[in-house]
Amino acid sequence: MSNFDPARARSFAALLSRPRGCGTAEEREAAARVREAFRDAGLETEEEFFHFRASGDLTVRTFLAAGLAALFAIYAGAVWEPWAAVAGFAALAALALWGPALSRRLLLSRARDARESETPAPSWIRTSNVVGRAPGPAGSPLLVFVAHYDSKSQNLPITARIACFLLLGAAGLPLAELSLLRILLGTPSPAVLATLFAATLAAALPLLALCTGNASPGALDNASGVGVLVEVARLWRASPLSSRARAVFLAPSAEEHGLIGSWLWVKRHVSDLHGELRLRVLNLDSIGARGRWLVLPGRGPVADAFMEGAAAAGLRARRVPLGIGLLADHVPFVQHGFACATLLAHAPGTRRIHTARDSAELLDDAAFEEAGRIVMEAVRRLVG
Repeated sequence: MSNFDPARARSFAALLSRPRGCGTAEEREAAARVREAFRDAGLETEEEFFHFRASGDLTVRTFLAAGLAALFAIYAGAVWEPWAAVAGFAALAALALWGPALSRRLLLSRARDARESETPAPSWIRTSNVVGRAPGPAGSPLLVFVAHYDSKSQNLPITARIACFLLLGAAGLPLAELSLLRILLGTPSPAVLATLFAATLAAALPLLALCTGNASPGALDNASGVGVLVEVARLWRASPLSSRARAVFLAPSAEEHGLIGSWLWVKRHVSDLHGELRLRVLNLDSIGARGRWLVLPGRGPVADAFMEGAAAAGLRARRVPLGIGLLADHVPFVQHGFACATLLAHAPGTRRIHTARDSAELLDDAAFEEAGRIVMEAVRRLVG
């Protein structure tokens, strides 16, 4: 796989770089292009269709509102009635323990597998996961390469969203801790708690107004990952690695709506995947601009392979906490116990993700060359 062509990968990513929200004609065209590229690479190709009702924004608002209500109860308990704080702390604990699983259940309750010809119900969206398969020796390692192909825009820039979430934690957690301290010891003053609650509310209000649209060309997020995915697929059958491993190339949709495509794909194939003794999943996301290479560690040896692959290619990569990647397509695989990690890059253009400025001019041949080297070195280590 030493003939990775970064210009070819970038050109395919640029071809996809137009708004392609789930269910739109542009998204269907992107799926067709990916499937054609898999077929041209000699892979066994298919589309696994599904329908879903977009509810990601509603889910975020619901859980944010529940968290704010819990914090207000804690604040009210510290200032007025201590028993209110008991209910607030109990609600916060419940959200921390069961919130992620409950949000996943809510999202997947509005999603289901579908036949290709099936018409979605009113207000539901029809889309598909595009899959290419390369057979190999029985019992050999199975590598699953993943890169989602849908895009979205949001009315709040990603840097502002991150800042709001950070402020939410920086004000909300001290509010809970100091409220408990006031209940037990009578200090600090109500004014301090009121200031922290106001800061928490100020951080949450923009997030409560968050809306998803279809204005982003999605060049970095994630036409770039698909460009690398398709280029690796093109090289796979001619590579010596193909005689020592099997490969699945998965381009899921609805990643931008709560990872719905990857959740449904894993759910559909979970029995077969659990039967694999050496399953390795490599997720590629937002890797088309040159910057700092990051690895979101999930489970198993894939994160190490990405890190070692970067080092062998003369590049530096940094692990980031798993929590940062809670909305990356490796999550469904990790939740089912499969070895998986995500490779991504942080560059100046990253702040344009989910905006109309995430366009093809951000794509850089040098970034695709580095991504190709990291992925190929990681694959060699995982197979070898």
